[in-house]
Amino acid sequence: MANIPNCPKCNNFVLATDPQIAKAYAGQCHKIEWPYAINIPRADGIEGECGYYDGAGPAMVGQWDLAAAGTAAKKAAAVDTSITKVVFFYDSGTKPGSQYFTDIPKALDLIKKLGAKGAAVDLKGKPNPAKEYNAACTGPKAEIRGVFGAKGALEDDFGRTVPALLVYGADANYPREAFPRSDKELQKLLGPVEALERLTK
Repeated sequence: MANIPNCPKCNNFVLATDPQIAKAYAGQCHKIEWPYAINIPRADGIEGECGYYDGAGPAMVGQWDLAAAGTAAKKAAAVDTSITKVVFFYDSGTKPGSQYFTDIPKALDLIKKLGAKGAAVDLKGKPNPAKEYNAACTGPKAEIRGVFGAKGALEDDFGRTVPALLVYGADANYPREAFPRSDKELQKLLGPVEALERLTK
């Protein structure tokens, strides 16, 4: 078997957790074409050595141990319930859209109650933060991902017509949760204000 890039051991690799996606793709690389994430085919990976490998062991291997990588990822996801920071993105000069309406003053009040863990970012007409938008689209698990990207809202709406709340845990680069999002258990849309209310209880 020819050598393939050791993607699963790379710190830039995020394992695919969606069962349907995992049938064809091992996961995503968040470095090669940053700020975009690219899917890594399950069978052969990417073609050749990428030059961005950052992990334990060799950059090229004979085959992947995806089962071991999956077990480690599931274990890490299960134990990380921490909240290291909460960031709320909004634009004081833009009215939130009706589809994902957010009570901005109430959200800001709840952010204050969170103290040092809570931060509010007023975009004030500035370009949307590409890094944070990309993190909102790709960081959370598929089942708790926000409405951004293919789910409905475009990048230009992030923090403007769709105020966004990102909740970070142990990983400082990618949030554990992004709001608004559809909640399967509650059978409704869970917005930033309700999420903040739950966090401040």
